Amino acid sequence: MAWQVSEGRRYQRLGFAPTRRGTPRGDVVVSILNRKAIALTLLVAASVTSLSALAAGPDPGVPPRPFLPDYFFGTVLVQGSVPPAGTQLMACIDDCDSVFAGAPVRLGELGKFSGLTVGPKDETLINHPIRFYLVNEHGRMPAAETVSFAGALELKRLNLTFHRPLSSLGGPPAPPAVGDWVVPVLPKVALALGAALAVAGGTLLLVARRRELWWGRPRPSAPLPTVRPET
Repeated sequence: MAWQVSEGRRYQRLGFAPTRRGTPRGDVVVSILNRKAIALTLLVAASVTSLSALAAGPDPGVPPRPFLPDYFFGTVLVQGSVPPAGTQLMACIDDCDSVFAGAPVRLGELGKFSGLTVGPKDETLINHPIRFYLVNEHGRMPAAETVSFAGALELKRLNLTFHRPLSSLGGPPAPPAVGDWVVPVLPKVALALGAALAVAGGTLLLVARRRELWWGRPRPSAPLPTVRPET
């Protein structure tokens, strides 16, 4: 009996009217169960919706958010030598033809370059390798060095090295560099060769003239034999 009275008081504090035996009415119990069922249903629905959103991923129709490019400056050496000023340098991510190719820049004096920009629009290319190339209208020549794309407005210094000659790019041969020892020697060699040919030609003419004079001189005829009369 005491347990029934205490239960009745507890339900009174909760706002439920007790019955004569101290327990809540049947409709109140049903209401409590309904509320719990509704709350559980809402919780399960919210969980399913969240999991579905995570599984679906971002909307493919929404473009990726923009991010910042990487910038590079530095120097270039080709087989240990400085390439001619005006040679073009470019940077690519993964593949120049199918993924990303940056705009080329021209080398300055002593193989220096600056303003080489790598700024793709695809954020998924972060941490992908950047490769550097010397280029012309005939092809590309890769550098030995690579770096990872950061996409965080970084200014990086690079000293790029190329192990193949510029002639491997194809096209007309490169002009000799300033200070090449062959350039001042060529005129002297040409003059010496011309003088030698002139002397040889004059000698041949002199020999031919002498032979012509020799064979053209009249030669004395042999004396006729003397015939003695018979006695």
